[in-house]
Amino acid sequence: MKNLILPLVLVLFGCNHKTKNLNQNIITSDIANFWNAYDKITNTKDSLLQYKYLDSLYIKTLLSDKSK
Repeated sequence: MKNLILPLVLVLFGCNHKTKNLNQNIITSDIANFWNAYDKITNTKDSLLQYKYLDSLYIKTLLSDKSK
């Protein structure tokens, strides 16, 4: 019986800890922005244009989403 109490207490404290972090905001718009930029980047061989696509379609939108 004593061997069962310690694991049970540890499990209860572990479960309680995990439920406190459920109020997190998850931003998924960056996934769509990434694939949009990826599609544009892979369709050109011009490295300067690739950089511009990455910057304008992904990085700047990512930064503007996080500032909201």
